[in-house]
Amino acid sequence: MLGAVNLDRELRVTHRNLDAPVFAGLDAAIGSPFVDLLPQGDVPTVTRRLRQVLETGEAHVARVQRLRRADGSELVVSMSILPAAAPREGLTVSVIAMARRLHLYAAETAIGTSLDIGETAQSLAESLLAWGDVAAVDLDFAVWTGEGVTERAQDRIRLRRAALVPDRAWPEGYVTLGEDLPGDASRLLA
Repeated sequence: MLGAVNLDRELRVTHRNLDAPVFAGLDAAIGSPFVDLLPQGDVPTVTRRLRQVLETGEAHVARVQRLRRADGSELVVSMSILPAAAPREGLTVSVIAMARRLHLYAAETAIGTSLDIGETAQSLAESLLAWGDVAAVDLDFAVWTGEGVTERAQDRIRLRRAALVPDRAWPEGYVTLGEDLPGDASRLLA
């Protein structure tokens, strides 16, 4: 099912077509901020994407995104952000409701399309974000250095954070992108 929400330059809803039953409970009232439809943790990242499309005029196409219904439940959609067609200004956000299996397929096809370890870890973390508020991917340090992973004692494995989403400010002491996890974290692999 396809829906659409038009936004002005302040990212407020100016028009919407969310009439399909699958979109029931999405409260996109005219004049309301679009970010009201998002889980709180997704607001900074999606706002940055919306503003980027406004500034560059380049569409941001088909990202898996969660939307928050009025009752607090979430709907997983494929979301595209497009510059509004002339003479309108602002943005058109199209949303396609995704069945759970389709979401898994979308994640599966996006993961591993790059030989870059960091990009692959980021793709994996972003696909996992549809099921929670935070997703992290931690890799054996040997993967980062190109040594390869060998069979060795569990207590000698060093883990490094390869991806962390959403993109936001994290509390002091939280392991962020590129940082090593505490030495005892490898016990979780046992």
